[in-house]
Amino acid sequence: DIYFPASEAAGLKLRNGKGKLEVKLRTRCSDFGGSLPGPAEYWVKQLCSGCVSKAGEDKQVDAQSCAHAVGKPAEELFVVGRGHPLNVRVLCRKNRKQMHHSEEVDCLFMAFIDGQSGRPALVERYQSVSIEGSLESIQSDMEHVGLLPPGAIMAGYPAMVNSIAQRALDLCQAECIELGIAQRTLDLRQESPVVLEPEVHVQPSRQYQVIKTGDIRSAPNSDASKTGRLEIGLRVRCMEEHVSAGRVWLRICKISDAGECLGWTALTKKNGKRKLSLL
Repeated sequence: DIYFPASEAAGLKLRNGKGKLEVKLRTRCSDFGGSLPGPAEYWVKQLCSGCVSKAGEDKQVDAQSCAHAVGKPAEELFVVGRGHPLNVRVLCRKNRKQMHHSEEVDCLFMAFIDGQSGRPALVERYQSVSIEGSLESIQSDMEHVGLLPPGAIMAGYPAMVNSIAQRALDLCQAECIELGIAQRTLDLRQESPVVLEPEVHVQPSRQYQVIKTGDIRSAPNSDASKTGRLEIGLRVRCMEEHVSAGRVWLRICKISDAGECLGWTALTKKNGKRKLSLL
């Protein structure tokens, strides 16, 4: 499957890398009154035509066509790209095994960035376990699955894809910085300047404005100690991202000369409503 990162609440993919664009939208979340280890997610799916273009060998989703097909603004659909697709695609090879109470999938994720000559910028492997049904049946099946292993991520594929895509872009940015240092060293040592131009588009650090109050915590999970509260109107910069219990957490700092680091906050509330809006 080819995934196009959009947001944790929107999954866009070409099944088996071809055909119509499959769009899944999350309508709500519920942890069944705290009886589940993380929120179960409700999704609706539709197939959309004319939403994928091809530039060279790289397939890319057309933001406006996709937004029109699902009846949502592009800014609401493509949250991480501020209304535009990211210049990265995530391929996932899946080996599925149907169990009695769940489906287990061996997932190999490969992130490809535009201009990288077909080389993956990041490769990660996970074992995915999914359970579908009513909240009551999911609760019952979870009892048979048992305790989650340490470090388990409670999230749907869209959240995983966005996290992997962002890590790939961050890694690319770090390599560009190292390349820039090497370029400067060469420039100082040679009579003729050496110009190195990596064929990548570096994703800038994202900035947000608080639109709903919420807790700031010492670590990226709901059990971590509170260190403060978000104030409506506050502008912050995202320094790091983490997925925990199906929610995307951001380590935020104030947008100022001092750049005071505030701590961690979830991008959305437990009911799925956003606390932060991209600037």
